[in-house]
Amino acid sequence: MISGRVISRRTHIKNKIVLPLSILLPCILFGAAAQERIFNEPYEQSVDLEYLMYAADFANEEIVYYSTRPKPSFDRIETFASLIAEIGNINRYNAPKKDYLDWTTTQVDLGKQLAAAAKAKDLEKVKTLHQQLLNNCNACHDKYLGH
Repeated sequence: MISGRVISRRTHIKNKIVLPLSILLPCILFGAAAQERIFNEPYEQSVDLEYLMYAADFANEEIVYYSTRPKPSFDRIETFASLIAEIGNINRYNAPKKDYLDWTTTQVDLGKQLAAAAKAKDLEKVKTLHQQLLNNCNACHDKYLGH
C-alpha cells in the first residue's frame, strides 16, 4: 500500500524492478563501453551525476528491503550490490579530488564484496558489508553534498 491506496502486483513490479532497471541499465552499459574502448578518447559520461546518485540510493534501499525480509532475496541483493559497484566505477571519472576517488574506489570494492556475500547467502556478512558501504557513502556525501 502506498499513500493509503492499494497498488496492483503489476504496478509494484513496474515500480520496483522495471523502472529502476531502466535507469540503471544504461549506466552499466555506458560504463562497460567506456572500459572496452581501445582508443584514447576521453570518457564522456552519458548521464548526470545526480541520476547515478539516485540509482545508488535506490539500490541501497532495495538491499535493505531484501535483506530484512523473513526470507531474504540473495539474488536481488547480489544484483543491486553489483549495480552499486558499477555506479562507483563510472563515478570514478567524476573524481575532483583524491579523497573522492578513494571513496568511489571503496564503493566499488565493497559493492563487489557485498555481491559475493549475497551469492554465498551469508546474511550477516551482507549486513556488515552493507553498513560499511553506507558509512562510506555518507562520509563522501557529508563532504561533497553537505548532508
